Amino acid sequence: MDSDEKIIMMVGVCLTKLSEGAISWVNAFSEGVFNHGDQVFPIARREHLEFLGAECDVSVQVADQHFSNNNVSPLMMYKKDQPCGAFEGFALENFRAGIIHVQKKNNKPRIILDRGFVSAPDYFSVCINEIKRLGLLHTANSPSDRWGKLDISPPQWRTDGNHVLVIGQNEHGTGTQSIRQRGMSFLDWSNKTLQNIRKYTNRKIIYKPHPNQKRLPSPVERCTLLPLGKSKIDKYLSDCWCAVAAASNGAADCVMNGIPVITNDPMSIVYGISSHGIEEINNPKTPDISQWLNDTAYSQWNVEEMKSGETWRYIKNHLTGGTDGT
Repeated sequence: MDSDEKIIMMVGVCLTKLSEGAISWVNAFSEGVFNHGDQVFPIARREHLEFLGAECDVSVQVADQHFSNNNVSPLMMYKKDQPCGAFEGFALENFRAGIIHVQKKNNKPRIILDRGFVSAPDYFSVCINEIKRLGLLHTANSPSDRWGKLDISPPQWRTDGNHVLVIGQNEHGTGTQSIRQRGMSFLDWSNKTLQNIRKYTNRKIIYKPHPNQKRLPSPVERCTLLPLGKSKIDKYLSDCWCAVAAASNGAADCVMNGIPVITNDPMSIVYGISSHGIEEINNPKTPDISQWLNDTAYSQWNVEEMKSGETWRYIKNHLTGGTDGT
C-alpha cells in the first residue's frame, strides 16, 4: 500500500448504555469518525453482532460489562439462546458479553469510553480492550502538550495529614475484577483493608463508599464509615495523610490533591505512581509524576475533541501502527 493512501475503517458503534450522557458520548465519537472520513454502523441487537464480527474493524462502546452480583461470580459468558440487545436487564449484560465474545473471536479491538481521570466530568477516558490503566498501554511516554492545555498546576505531595481515606467501589463494576479473581468480594476486600490499616497506623480512618455501593464493611477502632449514597470525595481530602483504594478513579482525585495512594490493583490509573502494600502507609511513595500527568492527559478527551475527529485520529493511528496516511 502507498504510504500516502488513507486506510478507511468501519467502526461498530455499540449501544451498551442508554443514559442521555452515554448516548451523547457515542454520538460525538461517531461524528468524529465520520468527519475523519471513516464509516460507522450502529450495533444494538443480536443480529448486528454478526455484522460487527464480519464487517467492522473495531467497536466502540460506553462502559464495560458489569458483574451479576456483589460477590465473587465471574463475568457473564455470552449466551446465544438468551435475550440480547440494547435494553435493560439480562439482555443488556448478555449484549455486552456478546460484543466481547465476537471481538475476541475475530481478534478485533474494542474502544471503551468511560469517566475521565482529571477534570472529570468534562473528559472521558478512551481505552482499548480493557478499562482504566489496563486499557491505556498506548498512552505510555506521551508528550506534554495535552497536559499543558488543561492549565492545571501539577500537585505537590502532602507531608502531613491526620486521617487515612479508604475509597469504595461499585461492587458490580468491572473495576472489582482483580479482587474477584483472588476469590474475594469487594466487601471482603474492604474488611481486610480496614483491619490491615489498623495494624500499621493509629491514624483515624474514613471509609467512603461508592455511590452505587450497597454494603458497608465492619468498622475497626477509630474508623468512620460514611453512609451509603452519593457524597463527593472532595470534602474528605482535607487533612488526609494517605488514601487506600482498589481501582477507583477517586485515587486520581487524591493524587491531584497531593495525597499519596496505596493500591495493589494493576487496573488502577495510579498504580504506577503508588505504593502497593499497606505496610508502606507510614512512608508512602511520592514519586515524580510528570510523565504520569502527560500519559493521563492522552488517556482522556472531551466531547469537542471527539466530534472534531481528533480523538479518533489519535486512536486510529495507534490501531493502524501509524500507517493511516493522514
